[in-house]
Parts: sequence; structure tokens; C-alpha cells
Amino acid sequence: MTEHQASIWLDLDVVPRKVFPVPPITIVICQIRFRQLVELSSQTITKLQKKLTELFPDVTKEQSSVPDAGSNQSTSWRFADLENNWAITLGLESVALETRAYVDFDLFRERFAVALSAIETVIRPKLCTRIGLRYVNEFRESDQQWQKCVRSELLGLAAVQEFNPYITQTISQTHLTNGDDRITIGHGIFPFGSVVSPKPDEMPLQTPFYLLDIDVAREFTGPSRFDIRKDKVMRIIEELHKTESRLFWWSITPEFASEHGER
Repeated sequence: MTEHQASIWLDLDVVPRKVFPVPPITIVICQIRFRQLVELSSQTITKLQKKLTELFPDVTKEQSSVPDAGSNQSTSWRFADLENNWAITLGLESVALETRAYVDFDLFRERFAVALSAIETVIRPKLCTRIGLRYVNEFRESDQQWQKCVRSELLGLAAVQEFNPYITQTISQTHLTNGDDRITIGHGIFPFGSVVSPKPDEMPLQTPFYLLDIDVAREFTGPSRFDIRKDKVMRIIEELHKTESRLFWWSITPEFASEHGER
């Protein structure tokens, strides 16, 4: 299967694309995984900081425990804007861009290109093993009539009138595979909070929401792995975004699109 075939394998009926003045997106993450680096020296981080400082001036070192590895710690570096709405996270095996202030894909792609140019120039990571793009949407309706937001095929029992008033939480996850492409769709009703941790200066939301978490990825193994080049990576990200976009527009109702969106 060719890369072009992989990018169009979901044949879905979708409504015309619209722009949401206030999108239901909580966070967007794009991650590239590559062959493990030997180290991230202070000199390397300084060089990256100089290249990224205009958009991502706040640099912090983070450590987290490695699952099933005793007391071992995994070190990463975080380059963020001053509002903590955009951030690049760099580890020994991956680099990711995330935003909590998503406007549109053009801006997200532009900032990811900036990050990728810096990574490609300073680190030159080898053998890309995975590229993933994830959109986490949280729909919040005061009347909790979720059938106005998402299709009944996703709602399950929540779309049944006899069950709907009594449902407090549902969780579902679906995995799709086609060649090297992977899609994971997580969705369901949550009574409060968010699946995304709030920023330090924010309080968790206490309203119910419907989650639509779409993670689209392409994996590379054996001879399909490649040294990271900006042009190829950006083209793949655009293909993944087309798939994610089709899934999102298939998932929501025309009523929601009409009420909340504008062309």
C-alpha cells in the first residue's frame, strides 16, 4: 500500500468544513518518535533554546518515572511560551508539539515546522519510527443532550431515550489499522473535569462533557524507517490531519456544525 493510499483509506460522508469561533478542542499534540539519542547535552539544549526562544522562551527540565523500571528516571526538556499555551517537549526518543490554544491547522503546522527545523538542524535525529497527530475534543452542553453534538453511532446506550437520563459515564475505545496507519478513537460521557490536566493557574471544570479523542498515526518499521527530513515529515502530518479531519466531521452532527460553526 502506498502512502497516498494510506492517507485516503477512510471513505466517509462528511459535511462541508467550517471554522469554529470557539472550537471544542482541549489540546492538540503532534509527536515524532525516532531512534534513541545517546544524550541531550547542555550545549545541545542551549543551541535549541537560541533557535526557539522567539516562540518558546520558557525552558524547563522535567523528569518522570519510567514504568516497570524501578527508580529509573526519564529526562525531557520543555520549551513553552509565556502563557503556557504552546509547548515543545523533547526527550531521547521523541519530540512533540502541543497547544491548548488551537486556532486552526495552518497555525499549528507553521509552529511545528519551526520546531522541526530547529530539531533537524541541531540534533539531526535518525530513523523515524512513528508520527502521530492527536486531537482531544470535549463537548460541553448545559442540557447534556449529547445527541445534538455527536452521531448516535458513537453514543451507544446514551442515544436510547430510556437510558439517557440515568447515564453518568460511558467510556469506549476503538482501534483501526490499515497497513502502517493506526487510528485510536476514545469517546464517552464524563461527569466533570477534563482528560487534560489543567494549567497550574486554572481550576478543573466541574461540568459534564462528551469526549472525542482522535489519535491518528503512521508507524515505520524496518526499511520503511527514514532519517527525519522536514519536507517528508510535514507531508505526512498533513496526510494524518486529513484523516483526522474527516473523522471529526463524520463524528459530529450537522446540527452542532450549523449552530457552532461558520464557513
